[in-house]
Amino acid sequence: MNFLKKAFAKDSGEGASLKTAKMLLLDKFDKSSVTPIENFRREAMDYEDIDGLINDWARNPANFSKDLTIQRLSKATKVPKEKLQNFFKHYLGKDFRTWRSEMRIEQFKILYRNEPGTRIYEIADRLGFKDKSNFYKQFKKITGVSPREWIENEAGK
Repeated sequence: MNFLKKAFAKDSGEGASLKTAKMLLLDKFDKSSVTPIENFRREAMDYEDIDGLINDWARNPANFSKDLTIQRLSKATKVPKEKLQNFFKHYLGKDFRTWRSEMRIEQFKILYRNEPGTRIYEIADRLGFKDKSNFYKQFKKITGVSPREWIENEAGK
C-alpha cells in the first residue's frame, strides 16, 4: 500500500482520488513484467470489489460445503487470504466463521422455500453443517428462532 501512496503522490497530482492512483498504477504494471498483473489487481482491490466477488461466488449453494475455509474462498475468488480476513473484520464487522454461518442460514431459507417439505437436516447437511445440533444452535443464534419456528412462520405467510 505504501507503493500505492507514493505513486499517488508522484503521478496523480493534487486532488486526485486513491482510485485514480490505483488505475495509474495498473496501467503502468500492465506494461511491465515485474509482477503478475492479476495478483497486483487483487491486492489493489477495495472492499466493494471484494464484496462483489464474494456475492457472485456465494450465489451457488454448492459452494457452502462442509470444507469451506477462508483458504478455499481465497483460492476460488483469487483474493489473498489476508485481504479476505481484513475484508471480513473491517468491512463486514465479523469474522469468516460468522459470515459463513450467516450465509449458510440464508441459503437454507432459500432452498427450503424452493423445496418445501424437505427434511430440515437434509438441506442443512448439503450446506455444510456437520451435525444437527450445531445447525439448530447457529440458526437460532442468527435468526432468533428455531428452524421449525421459522418454517411455521413461513407457512403462515
